[in-house]
Amino acid sequence: MTQLTLEQMEALDTRGYITQLGFNAEANAKAFNKSVSITHMKIDGGLLADGASPVDVTEMVLDYGDESLFEASVKENPENPGEFIVQIIIPADHSINGKGYQVWGLAAIGNINGENFIYSYRRVEGDFKSFNPNGAKSYTFRLRFQTLNADIINYTVNPSIAFITEQDLIEHNKNAQAHVDIRNALAKKADESDLANYVSKSNQAPNIIITEEHQIALSRLNVIFRYGEYQLTAEENDCDVIIRVDDSVDLDAGDVAFLAPDGEQFKKGNQLFPRARIVEHAREFRFIRIKGEWFV
Repeated sequence: MTQLTLEQMEALDTRGYITQLGFNAEANAKAFNKSVSITHMKIDGGLLADGASPVDVTEMVLDYGDESLFEASVKENPENPGEFIVQIIIPADHSINGKGYQVWGLAAIGNINGENFIYSYRRVEGDFKSFNPNGAKSYTFRLRFQTLNADIINYTVNPSIAFITEQDLIEHNKNAQAHVDIRNALAKKADESDLANYVSKSNQAPNIIITEEHQIALSRLNVIFRYGEYQLTAEENDCDVIIRVDDSVDLDAGDVAFLAPDGEQFKKGNQLFPRARIVEHAREFRFIRIKGEWFV
């Protein structure tokens, strides 16, 4: 099993690059009025050599085969046009040859004229994906790349995942009418019940929650989450939860995900989602629960 020293880890370039194959496909697409589709990501079991450039990658260093190919969700960053985020979620019970495996690289798979190729590639720090057939924890991997030809990129968004960005919250909070009925109801309940105990106090010192602590009680406010997946537990009372995300987290290595309690979902706009993922750095995120219904 490949191992890196701390110095090697710190020096590792994990940025996403469009490959030469990707540049060629973009030129072909523009010349013949076609598009480049990106719908899948493949994980690499080998580490690209120090002297090698991701731009020159044409195949996996260590190809795990079809078991390492995953359907991806792709989104263009609205705050940075031309930047795309390719994301996959690997379930706990996924294995390769019946066991866990290391992840040393990520490849966004492009398709043009019916031919698949490595469109973009990045190194990974050798994350180990364990095999747990009875586990609930999923693993998230993400690749970002920047292109000047966003108009020819054809991509898909997985409808089961809510991508929550800082801009989403800024725009939402600018609307004074956002969830007025909920805010009024919460304010009233704060006077009538123990709801006030759930309200975040900004001067309270935050606690750091590590990724092993997955069961998060809603009353644990002002916490800093490192990347990982957290199961929110149902409470008897409604609540107004302020979540702080650690700005030091490398979100290319994984995001912060929250799973709604059993039988409940998060509402964002007019859509419902079983989980909410924070995919960009932000200071605070607010989750409101009233009468069993969640609002983000």
